[in-house]
Amino acid sequence: MGQIKNLSVRKQDFRKVIMNSMINTSPFQEKIEQTLQLMEQAGHSVAPSSARLFSDTLGGLAGWDSFRINPAEFAHKSGMYLDEAVGLFVYGAKSGLLHFEWNLLCPYCGGREHSHANLDHMEKETYHCTLCDRDLELVADNHLEVSFTLNPAISGFN
Repeated sequence: MGQIKNLSVRKQDFRKVIMNSMINTSPFQEKIEQTLQLMEQAGHSVAPSSARLFSDTLGGLAGWDSFRINPAEFAHKSGMYLDEAVGLFVYGAKSGLLHFEWNLLCPYCGGREHSHANLDHMEKETYHCTLCDRDLELVADNHLEVSFTLNPAISGFN
C-alpha cells in the first residue's frame, strides 16, 4: 500500500519537474497538465519519460510543423511508444492542446479533399475530388487520415 502512495507522489513530483523545466508559454504548460490529468482520471498511464518527450517535442514544433501532425510519425521521430503517443494526442485534443481532424484523401492525387472534426459530418458513400474532378467511393481504410494540429491560440501560428 505504501508503494502505491509513493508512486502517486512521484507522479505529482514528475509533473512539477516537467512544468518547471519547460521553456514554453504558460497556456502550453496548462494544456499539457490538463492532458496528463485527463489521462490519469480515465485510468490511463504514461511513462514520465514519454510525457516529457511529448511535451518537449510538441513544444519545439514551429510553423507548418504544428499542422496535421500524424501521431505514428511523431512517435517514430521522437522515439516514443506508439500507444503512449496516440493516448497523449487523443487526450491532448480533449484538453484543447490539439485540434483533431478526419481528412479525406484522394487516392489519385493524394490531396486532402475534405476535413471534418466529426465523423458524423463526413460523406457516407462518395465524395468529389475537385483537383481530379472525380467522384470517388469512400473506402475509410484507404481514404481516411487522422491528424492533429497544435491549437493556434497556444502555438501563435495561424
